[in-house]
Amino acid sequence: PPRSTLFPYTTLFRSYCSLYFVLSALMFPDDETMKGGYDDYLIERRYWFFGLIAVITLMDLIDTSLKGTERWEALGIAYPIKTGMMLVIAGLGMMLVNKKAHLALAVVALVYLSVYYTIEYFNVIA
Repeated sequence: PPRSTLFPYTTLFRSYCSLYFVLSALMFPDDETMKGGYDDYLIERRYWFFGLIAVITLMDLIDTSLKGTERWEALGIAYPIKTGMMLVIAGLGMMLVNKKAHLALAVVALVYLSVYYTIEYFNVIA
């Protein structure tokens, strides 16, 4: 009989959603834990923040793998490039302490992902 992927997929989906929740909760701290501003808060917790981005990116790879080879082929070369770029951004974010460097990472990620998703989901280039 064919093996069902329903349980692993739903478990992965719940884990994936939970990681996004934790990431967003990390971005909005309670007042007692904040020293300085949000930028100082992010720098202090950069390992957690960017580590979660890396884990979410890797979970996306697992999710795509569960969907099969057709999905990998449909995503094309842009998907592994996006994945690699997000892992590099996450790694740099964990290493760098400079606030301007973090701003540059955020701008690069935002611009790149905006272009990627516009092309991927709105078939701009077809």
